[in-house]
Amino acid sequence: MKTNQWVWMLAFSSLFQTVSAADNNSTEFKLDKDVVVEEQGNSVSFTNPKDVVSFTSVQLVPEQLAKAIEGYKGLSDPAKADEALKAGNYIEVLKYLWSEKDHKKRLDWLKQKTSESHPVLLYEYAIETLRNNQPLNWDAFLQSTAVSFVANLRAMQDAQCFSDNSVQAAAGMLFITYSQLVAQDNLIDEKTTTEFMDRLRKDPKPYLQIVEGYFQPVVDGTAQLPSPDWIRYHGMASLQGQDASIPADECAKKRKEVAQIILDKLKEQYPAEKK
Repeated sequence: MKTNQWVWMLAFSSLFQTVSAADNNSTEFKLDKDVVVEEQGNSVSFTNPKDVVSFTSVQLVPEQLAKAIEGYKGLSDPAKADEALKAGNYIEVLKYLWSEKDHKKRLDWLKQKTSESHPVLLYEYAIETLRNNQPLNWDAFLQSTAVSFVANLRAMQDAQCFSDNSVQAAAGMLFITYSQLVAQDNLIDEKTTTEFMDRLRKDPKPYLQIVEGYFQPVVDGTAQLPSPDWIRYHGMASLQGQDASIPADECAKKRKEVAQIILDKLKEQYPAEKK
């Protein structure tokens, strides 16, 4: 395995672990009518067409990517991407984004959305930050590494809003997909990685400030997080046409609790960086 495939999110990622998909012990498994079933040899795969987590892997295969964005004209009309985002249709948003050939334009649009804390778009912002800063500089490395870590934690946070424990596997899937993309596009080389990681270990404060900036407002009650509904389509319940969402007030409570755990863990591991 290439070192640069994982280093992008290596910094402090040991604080949390993704939870494996829960086993389904039901004796009868009925698929939702919209689920896509694909057979390859002796294996069978099931995909919910609304599952943005699985959809993100399309960009790893050029032929699949070209097919997915066919007919889309990038961000020539940003209002269309904004409208899709407002509706929570991340797959549609990604099609507009990926069909945009100007990577600077992609980055500018994504930067406007970072404060909204959409996990998938935070990953995209981290990737575009790397693409737009080659050869890689320190500020871009810092931003990309910190924001990708936030994206991972945000996915875990949103997964708490569902009684279907299998949705928690989504965070790990996104981590793998975007890490593979970093390696595939050769966005980080080992020499630069070693240099910047050493610098990060010596002074983690800028990194911590970025991460804390996303979760402190949740604890304070001043943040307006987007709907967590996107992640449920990666779960087993969704494949069966079930909505495993917990009540909105309980969801808000759990996301706040997770944010507090994140902040506590950071302060516990890096006590010297307490304000």
